[in-house]
Amino acid sequence: LSNKDNPANNTVMRGWFLRGVSNIIVRGFEITHIGSGSRSGIYLRNASNIIVEENYLHELEPDISLGGGIDGDGNNSYVKILNNTLYKVEGIGITVLGNQWLVEGNEVSYGRDNRLSDGVVILNDSDAMRFFGNGHVIRNNYLHDYLWADQKGRPHLDAIMTFANAEPSGTYSYDTIVENNVIKNFDDQIFINNDIVPGTNFIHHITFRNNVFMNAGFIGGYGTGGSYFFNLYDLDYATVVNNVFAITDSQNYNGHPFRAQASVSAGKEGAHHLILKNNIFYGFKGNDYLIIDTPSLVGSEINNNIWNVNPTWPPRIPGQDSNSLFGVDPKFADVLLEDFHLAINSPAIDYGANLPQYVVTDKDGISRPQGPAWDIGVYEFVSGSPPANQPPSISITSPLNATTYSAPATVTINAAASDSNGSVSKVEFFSGAALLGMDTTAPYSFNWANVAAGTYNLTAKATDNEGASATSGAISIIVNTSGQPIPDDDLDRVQNAIDHCPKTAVAARPYVNVFGCALPIATKFDIKPDFNATDINGLQNLELGISQFGKISYTNKNIRLVKMSVGEDDRLNIDADLNISQNKITLNQNNLPQLNTQATITLNNINFTTPKILRDGVECASCLITGYDRNSKTIVFSVPGF
Repeated sequence: LSNKDNPANNTVMRGWFLRGVSNIIVRGFEITHIGSGSRSGIYLRNASNIIVEENYLHELEPDISLGGGIDGDGNNSYVKILNNTLYKVEGIGITVLGNQWLVEGNEVSYGRDNRLSDGVVILNDSDAMRFFGNGHVIRNNYLHDYLWADQKGRPHLDAIMTFANAEPSGTYSYDTIVENNVIKNFDDQIFINNDIVPGTNFIHHITFRNNVFMNAGFIGGYGTGGSYFFNLYDLDYATVVNNVFAITDSQNYNGHPFRAQASVSAGKEGAHHLILKNNIFYGFKGNDYLIIDTPSLVGSEINNNIWNVNPTWPPRIPGQDSNSLFGVDPKFADVLLEDFHLAINSPAIDYGANLPQYVVTDKDGISRPQGPAWDIGVYEFVSGSPPANQPPSISITSPLNATTYSAPATVTINAAASDSNGSVSKVEFFSGAALLGMDTTAPYSFNWANVAAGTYNLTAKATDNEGASATSGAISIIVNTSGQPIPDDDLDRVQNAIDHCPKTAVAARPYVNVFGCALPIATKFDIKPDFNATDINGLQNLELGISQFGKISYTNKNIRLVKMSVGEDDRLNIDADLNISQNKITLNQNNLPQLNTQATITLNNINFTTPKILRDGVECASCLITGYDRNSKTIVFSVPGF
């Protein structure tokens, strides 16, 4: 049941109901507004040998008390859920139930407990994923942004959850692996509760390895102060190794790191035989440390972790964490970019416990260990440049910027996308922040029909097979009501409605780009963006360099490469104020203050043994070397500014 051969790849359906069937593939559909009486977008009950891949589920609008994206019910076996996108799905994103499921490469985001159309709460929970049964592998998924602002009730906002009273009776979770996932911005991230029969723990042998967990415990949300990255109640034989737990947004999140204990029911045995090793806990405050009760310490091994806190209370656990590091910065490559590779001077290198029985590769697929011992965290340090996955590249090929249409318009958006070290798994098309549609097969395109009069900023976002993504530069289109004049107040041949620099100086008017901004002077740089096709009024990412000597890279910034002169937009002279030469970069901070900020610098064709970074002739204590390769004579380091 495939939509892969449809060139537009935007067939819209109200869902699939797969009951008592086998050997079915559902591929490449858009599923939305499933309608009255419908439970979920793709429903499986007592099915086997099913593949659900590359579908786009969003705003399902289900009945009250129902809700879910991909919903397992009954007893399903040998199911593969691959590379699907679930966006603003009400209720539970993916429910795994049965045995031998593979859930890989999916993106689940912005879930909610209510219908968008009327705000009616349809389910008391809003979880990205639940799993029940045995033999499952959940890996390489990206679960993110389940936000309190999107909820109307008081739901649990868990990334991954399981509990012991699933239906049908006896489908308890065991022998399941959760690996290589990125989970970001939830209230609780992992919540496991075996609270059904005192003295008997039905949930057991769950392994978490090589996962990145970011930001739990939303400040100002329901349950503030009691949310955890990990909540394990009465889970036997949990293995939690080589993960990263990080607060990267302390303005909005303050969750606690880890809790393992017996539930409130009398006679509970606790979460015993816990293996908690080789994990990094970063960004926590004060005394935020492990919470574990006495029953849960039975048979447990907790060691070789890095905690950025140095707690006085709760106290360190006698006989545990004796070889862990406390109050230590793990020195990641770049936390701001969510790059949790290890810097060359990280204390996590070769400090982990050797765990061949639990984990043999890192999140990049690199064999462990690379040195004399395991590294702590999700990545092994590899000498030379970090082996990070490179994001794809993408650009919108049509329409051109400033294309004009007459309302009601049909706009065909085409994009070119590629990936240097993998493959493109999907391309999404946006108008502003609104997702218009998705294509999973090249050539990538979307037909946007019945577009009303207005000005629209269009972008395309490509995601590769490892979850890295990149967004194209924006283009603007104008949909006019027939007969309306098209004004251009600064006479630079770019219409007011799409002119991002509406006060261009007279001398600069012959040199504006398609966004109406004066092009900078940067003739000596062979590493630079296409300034004519780039919105230089607010660059998020920028690279400037000379191949022979090196380059400067800025990421996640808001850089304006336009000069303000007497209230008008003029040309910046980057050639005059930025110099890159052998072993050296100089910047005129007065003329280019927008470039005097945190950056990553790559220097080429240099010889060194023990490199140091000098800032104005003095060793820079706040600069960090993140990679080097003596053979290729290259060094990479970050700087806080110039």
